[in-house]
Amino acid sequence: MRAFNLSDKGVYSQTKNWKSAEWIHVENPDSDDVADLMSTFGIPMDYILDSLDEYEIPRQERVNNGSGDSINLLIVLFPKMRSVQEKFTEYHTYPLSIITVNDTLITICKETPSFLTRIMKNESFKNEPATTQQHIILYILWELTKSFVHHLREIDGTIEDLQIKITSATHNEHFII
Repeated sequence: MRAFNLSDKGVYSQTKNWKSAEWIHVENPDSDDVADLMSTFGIPMDYILDSLDEYEIPRQERVNNGSGDSINLLIVLFPKMRSVQEKFTEYHTYPLSIITVNDTLITICKETPSFLTRIMKNESFKNEPATTQQHIILYILWELTKSFVHHLREIDGTIEDLQIKITSATHNEHFII
């Protein structure tokens, strides 16, 4: 569990006191993490665990906890490339939960995507610092979109290469008399 506070200048600084942090990121939460999030923030268990299910569908939900706090859930999918064999590449999508409770943002996923790591390291949007929770969410969504576009360009490049190879392979001069 990594916790961050946000300065007035929009810089994230990691903190050990996750209970008072403005942004908490949990990668592959264990039973202790789940129990801590449920008891501290009143988050329903399925809001936490759904991000671990690779077949989870994107959705948005809202519920009030026992204290009357509004808990908002947004599950989005992020792309990840996996090499299956030497020449084969597969693209898969995995869920990322974005949860807001009062002034706390909580992100949960099985494996942290590289774009989220860049945001945590203050390597994204250096000229436009995030000063609010909403800014962080928008940056996450922006980086997520850039990630999809990047992978789509890779796929387009692969398709173009294959088309060239197919065209040259079917152009057979041996049959010309």
